[in-house]
Amino acid sequence: MKKGGCSSRWFKCYSRLDTYDGPVDLAIVVVPAKPVPGVFRECAEKGVKGIVLITAGFREIEDPAGAVLHEEVAAIADSAEIPVVGPNTFGMINFHRGLNASFTPEFSLLKKGAVALTPEFSLLKKGAVALVSQSGGMSHLMGFLAMRMDMRFSKIVGLGNRLNVDFTEMLEYLDEDPDTRVIALY
Repeated sequence: MKKGGCSSRWFKCYSRLDTYDGPVDLAIVVVPAKPVPGVFRECAEKGVKGIVLITAGFREIEDPAGAVLHEEVAAIADSAEIPVVGPNTFGMINFHRGLNASFTPEFSLLKKGAVALTPEFSLLKKGAVALVSQSGGMSHLMGFLAMRMDMRFSKIVGLGNRLNVDFTEMLEYLDEDPDTRVIALY
């Protein structure tokens, strides 16, 4: 983020993963498709535990170059055993942890007068239903309906083009998730 000119009063930004001393649980990758393999190699070297790859431009573009790029990043992620949500994904939200790893800032909106970025101040309320969708449109629709109709979710996950995380992996994870009692798939 820092490389792109981001500065923040809430969190420190780093230009490269190797300049950060601590462990990295999740990388949210939003760069053009071409440099993604290099970013994935950095993630593998750093020992990143998971990636949300919002970037598009892989197998879904019906171009041989996109398919080659897809296979390249899949090989890097698989060899490093890094689970990847995406590419071409809306992202994911964990309501119980206050995590918005999506490109939709509205899902981080706070109640009027709130001053803290904590789950209890969010317009989206935590519940026990997890939604897993391949469709970013459906993920968005359900998130916005949740805000409007006081629906409560534990998680919303947009799988996108399913590099190495698919419905099966999400079902296995959510089956063990103490915050989830109902799983909806689309």
